[in-house]
Amino acid sequence: KNRSNLLQSFTTTSVNDSNDFLIAISSPFPMPLRHVLAALLVASRVSTLEAWGSSGHEIVGQVAEELLSEGGKGYVANILGNESLVTIANWADTITRTQPWSMGLHFINVEECTSAVFADRQKRSGLDQLLGSTACTFTYSRDCVGDSCVAGAIANYTGRLSSAVDLYTDLKFLTHFVGDAHQPLHCARAEDKGGNTISPVFYDVTDQGGEWDLHQIWDFGMIENHVAASFGGDASLFGESLVKAVKEGGEYYDKVEDWTSCLPSSSVECSSLWGQESVDLSLSQAYVDVTGEQITANFTVTDEYVEARIEVVSERLAQAGVRLAQLIEALAGGEIGGEIRK
Repeated sequence: KNRSNLLQSFTTTSVNDSNDFLIAISSPFPMPLRHVLAALLVASRVSTLEAWGSSGHEIVGQVAEELLSEGGKGYVANILGNESLVTIANWADTITRTQPWSMGLHFINVEECTSAVFADRQKRSGLDQLLGSTACTFTYSRDCVGDSCVAGAIANYTGRLSSAVDLYTDLKFLTHFVGDAHQPLHCARAEDKGGNTISPVFYDVTDQGGEWDLHQIWDFGMIENHVAASFGGDASLFGESLVKAVKEGGEYYDKVEDWTSCLPSSSVECSSLWGQESVDLSLSQAYVDVTGEQITANFTVTDEYVEARIEVVSERLAQAGVRLAQLIEALAGGEIGGEIRK
């Protein structure tokens, strides 16, 4: 039901003019003790949590909001009031320092997928074999201990929303974490913290400098430059282009049914699938240059790399928006049973 409603909205919902919204910060939300302890175990390994950067998360929220049915929009409005999925999309990043229990919920670290494994498998059997290897497969019991990863967080906050625990805070978390799960380097190798320790990487980002780590290139570098070059610096126009791309006649329209084939629930099935997609893309796209060689410190990002990878970035932003809309439609229709993971 929720999938057919969403697919129908791709042919009937128009792209609206962007509005100005009020931004409000909610009070902190207490996390169950089990999650606090698990989050503290991983906190020391995290240096950058802001998947997609502010523009990317806002684009995910924008795409989702534009695709919602009237019922879905009403559900969001009843929870957020004068705010929107766009304005609350980055809230979860703003509380990580004051609410450290939430830090480990933004990513997946695949513990056994190392650069050495990568090099060995690539040499012996090629990248395709690496992507199917046990070491480079997201294993929930190993890589999401205590449900403390982005796949567990999506399942938990979906369950909380279906049980009406704290709708306002939970929708803000869910919106952000769906975006996080679709950033390839937020579901990647533990060894380098999703590219955070692959530094310096040289890439001139509009008005922001030219020396970064690999994670930052994917978080915001390519997005900011793409927005500046193609949309006059207006990220909302990038969002509008992705909305059009998933609607009938758009370049992604024929992919939407596949993107939404995992029906929303409060289990970890769908969120784990999205995480594995990102793991595979991190290995095949983010960690390697256009010749297939592993990227290491002092890498200079080339135009060829950006031209190929910005397509991946665009599609993942669109996927995240579509899937967030699907989740919200299912929640609005009462189609998800509550399963709060504690």
